[in-house]
Amino acid sequence: MIKIPVDLTGEQKTVLAIFSIRQLLLVFPVALLTIFNLIVSDYPFVHGVPEFLIKLAILLIANGISCSLAFIRIEKYDCYLSTFVVNRFKYWKSKKIYRL
Repeated sequence: MIKIPVDLTGEQKTVLAIFSIRQLLLVFPVALLTIFNLIVSDYPFVHGVPEFLIKLAILLIANGISCSLAFIRIEKYDCYLSTFVVNRFKYWKSKKIYRL
């Protein structure tokens, strides 16, 4: 019998062998909301091509941020960008003074 080591620190790609659950929860809701915004919503005082360009810019920026939070791994800190941002926010919010 051969024992295969299991990587407990990595994420298992459970959704279509592409996304982990964390990545799916970061990317899918933002994608749905931005596509809904592109199709259904209507901006006042802006119509036609400028409205479409504004909606497209919002779509690209929001999906770019969510995809970068989901997929970029920071090797120096051994975590994904989403975890790094949360930890930085908690550190900034703690108001502790660390001295060398």
